[in-house]
Order: sequence, then C-alpha cells, then structure tokens
Amino acid sequence: MINIHNFINQPVNNTSPTSMYFNGENLICTEKGIYFFKGAQFDTFTFYNGFFIDKWSENTQLNNLNLAISGEGEAKVSLIHRDRSGREVILSSFLGDLCQMPEICIDDYSSLKKGCIYFKLEPIADGILHNARFYTNQIPPNNVKLGLVITHFNRIAEVNKSFNRIYNELLLDGYYEDKIKLKIIDNSQNSGIQSNNHVEVINNQNLGGSGGFTRGLLELDDDGSYTHCLFMDDDASCEIESIKRTYQLLQYAKDPKLAIAGSLLREDKPDIIWEKGAYFDGICRPVHGGVCASNTNNLQVVESKDRGDIYGAWWFFAFNIKEVSHYPIPFFVRGDDISFSLTNDFKIMTMNGIASYGEDFGVKSGALPLYLDLRSHLVEQLHILGDSKFKLCRTIVRFFGLATMSYQYGTARALIQAVDDFIAGPEFFDQNKDMSSRFGLIKSYAKDEVLSDEEFDPVELAWNSLEESKLRYVIRLLTLNGHLVPSIFFSKQTVFQPKGFRAHFREIFLHKKVRYVNTSNNTSYVSEMNRKELAKLSIMMLKRIKFILSNYDQIKHNYKNNMPDIMTKSYWNNVYKTEGL
Repeated sequence: MINIHNFINQPVNNTSPTSMYFNGENLICTEKGIYFFKGAQFDTFTFYNGFFIDKWSENTQLNNLNLAISGEGEAKVSLIHRDRSGREVILSSFLGDLCQMPEICIDDYSSLKKGCIYFKLEPIADGILHNARFYTNQIPPNNVKLGLVITHFNRIAEVNKSFNRIYNELLLDGYYEDKIKLKIIDNSQNSGIQSNNHVEVINNQNLGGSGGFTRGLLELDDDGSYTHCLFMDDDASCEIESIKRTYQLLQYAKDPKLAIAGSLLREDKPDIIWEKGAYFDGICRPVHGGVCASNTNNLQVVESKDRGDIYGAWWFFAFNIKEVSHYPIPFFVRGDDISFSLTNDFKIMTMNGIASYGEDFGVKSGALPLYLDLRSHLVEQLHILGDSKFKLCRTIVRFFGLATMSYQYGTARALIQAVDDFIAGPEFFDQNKDMSSRFGLIKSYAKDEVLSDEEFDPVELAWNSLEESKLRYVIRLLTLNGHLVPSIFFSKQTVFQPKGFRAHFREIFLHKKVRYVNTSNNTSYVSEMNRKELAKLSIMMLKRIKFILSNYDQIKHNYKNNMPDIMTKSYWNNVYKTEGL
C-alpha cells in the first residue's frame, strides 16, 4: 500500500482558515486529530484535502485508488465524486464506529477522469478523526530519488526551522528516508546545521539564488543516484505533505518531462492565491492570482488544465534532472526561474494542495528588485521570446513610467542602470555573478526610498478614493499625472499609499508628497514630485531607448552567440572550480 494523498489536519497555530482543510463547524484541530461533535457534519472538498482527479488522470499512470480512515466515534461516512458541473454521486458509504470502518476500494476509479473525490463525515456521536488517506496497491512505474535543494543566505532562524520540519516529518519517515535527501546550499556559510545521513550542508560563495540552486543541481547530477530535484525557499513554508504528494506524482508520471510547480499563497492572507503557475510575455502574469482558495466554488476552476506556457517559480519547483538541457542564467536573483522553465522542455503542472506561503511581493518591491526584474525581462524577451525592439522599448517605458509617476526617481535611475547592463550583453552577467558592483550603486540611487520607523500622524494624511470621473482621468493622462499642472493646483497635504509595486495614480494626483506605508509594521517613507528630476531622467532613458532601436540587431546577435555559453553545466562547473568550492 502506497499513500499518495494523506489528509492534512490544520496545523496548530496555523493562521489559514479551517476551510482550506475542512468544510464544517465546531471542529477542534489538535495534534492527535480532529475532534467532531454529534450533529456537526464536515467534508474534505477543500484546497488541501480534495483529491482532484483531472491532472492525476492526465499526467500519471495511476489506475487504482482506495480510502482508509482511522478514528473513533459513531458516524456516517460518504465517499463522494463531484464532477465539474457540481453533480455529486456517492461512491460508497459506511455507518458505524470509525474504529471498525473498513478500507474502501474505489472500483470505478479508472473511469473517473475529471472532478474531485472527497468524503463527508456526519457524526452520530462525538468522536475523533485520527487520520485519513488515499492509497494505491499499484506498484509505481518510476523509481524516483528526489533531492531537495534549499538555498540559504542569512536567514538562520528560518532555515533551521525548515530543516527541523523536513527532517522530523519527512526524512525520518521510513518510506521516504532512502528516497528523499536534503541539500542546503549555504551561501552565507552560517546556518549552523550539521550534515548527516539525511542532510548535506554545502558552504557556497554567495552567487544568489541562481548560483545556489545551480550548485545544488550540480551536486545532485554529479552524484548520479538522483532522478529528480526540488528547489525550495529557505523557509520551506509549505505543508510537508506537499512534498510527499509531489514525490508520488513523479513516481506515477507518464511523461519524464513532468515538472511540478507549487502554488504561492499569501502569507498575510493565506487563503488567497498569489499565483498558481504564471506565464511570461514580457510581463510576469500570475494564473488565478487573487482567487480565494477557501471558497469551494473556486476549487475546480483553479484546478482546470494548466496553460502550456507556464513557468515554475523556485519557491517550489520539482523536475527531472535528465530533462535539463539549459542551466540557469547567472542573474543572481530574479528571472532565473523564468528562463530555466522556458529554455528547458518541461511539462509543467500545478495541483491543489501543493503550495507554499510567501510575503507580499509589493511590500518587498523597490529599486533593487525592479532593477533586477527589468534587466532579466529584457534578456528573456530578446533571447528567449525573440521579441522585437519595439516590444523591448515598451517594457522599458512601462517600468520607467510606473516608477516616475509614483515619484520614485531613485528607482527610475536604477532602471536606467538595468538597461545599461542589459545592453552590455551576456558578458556583464558572466562578470557580475555576485552583483557586488551593483548593490552599493543601486542603494545610492534610492537612498530616499527606504522604509523607516519614523513617526507620522495618520490623521494628517489624505486618503483618496479610487473613484474618478472620465474628465479627471483624461486630464491625468494629458498632464503626466499632474507633472504638467501648475503647483498652485496641488494640495499641501501628504497622501497615503500602501507600499506596493507602484502608487495608485488617481489617488496621488495633485498631491506633491506621498507617504508609502508598510501597513504590517507601520514603517514608511515620503516621496515628493520633482519635475526637474523627471526631465533629466527621461532624457537619460530616451538615449538608451534610441541606442536599442539603432543597435537592436547587434545586441541580439551578441546574445544569440554568447548567452548559450553561460547556460551550460560546464560553465557552472568551471565557476565553482575557479572559486575553489
């Protein structure tokens, strides 16, 4: 019997809504199990615990499925198939004490191609559900050995917490202890974790996520015994069951090219999807972004067939090592996961219940992240998508316009630097793998755009509505959101904006000062409109755009001839051989 889908109890102290795990009221979730009470039914048609058939059917060779439940207390248990139209059919049912409940064989599983299988429990008396699992008697067709790769840099508490969870809940599991190993690539060489039979800590030069994850991939590939690799963030903020389910999907995969991309849920709103896969067309476009995963009406929508062009972000991305033909571009961070997915012939899928949690990217956005984003976007548009010079310039104008119209002139200056570094070609990325020449420079450009705990009175801030008339909208467009409006028409009051990727332009219109606030910790900074700075920076950027338009063929030729050289295993082997690591 191989467990392919263990039901997840809501972890103690977890901030996610219970409805991400179970639908029902008056449930008490403990480490021992879920206490239920007479008359209070619940079910598992949820993001984490529903068994969604579509992708198992499409991507795996699984043809046998059974359900086992362990618990105490008298109840009625119904195993239900729900199709995409919402029609439900009871596949099997049991009435009695859960301690005497037999395992249920789903005889017609192979005929169920779409929809979700879940169970409903209707208590007749108080009791406890210890655990439940879908399992199979089918021998896996693929012999998988999975290497988990975590890249760490100066997040000691987070990486140690992750190590302990993975070690205790996964690596010591008798079934997985010889099938899954952990490699921690320690870019800051200070994790304090000791290597053992299950975990290897590798001290590494800080070449960012690109270098760290690549080092892990090299180690797995050179070992020769690993078939698959799973990249994970150093806080590994996923349910351990997500890793187990990923392993089972790979064991039963039809296609060796199958890769698993974990969804990202918002840390501050853990039932809201940030992305369930994403695609890149010059802009990163999340799939199902903003959808509430605790709403059952959304579950089968977000579990619909994945786009064929999605990429897998490296907070959770599993793939077959033998299917890697192109290694990551040495971007340091940002964009390396996009290019890695797009240049390798993976068949990428997502699945409900395989997910990580992450911080709001808008709060983390700033001069350095946007500098990194723009230069990687331009490289990927040119070298991978083959976009025209006009599309490249459109991307530049978009990034630059969002920054300057938000009064983020330091960020705008960093974006000019990003264009310069893109123009310099693959040689720049080869010679700046550690980014040491850019950290201080970008910081100096945006020294006034740093969140601090400076006190401010929220009462003194203007809070504007998003509503506006068509006339006001047209005026904003014609005046560059107020940059061409005489100062006499401006409010003297500083306007509030939540820290994000950019300002809401209609809210800051006719305000010279904007206070950007990280509402989670009340840190902030103030940006002020500066027409002279806008003019100076615009002239600088227009010169770069003109250069790209005039020299597009030469730039493209440089990337075509030289970029492949820095996307190979031999290149990265030489990097670490040269560094003596």
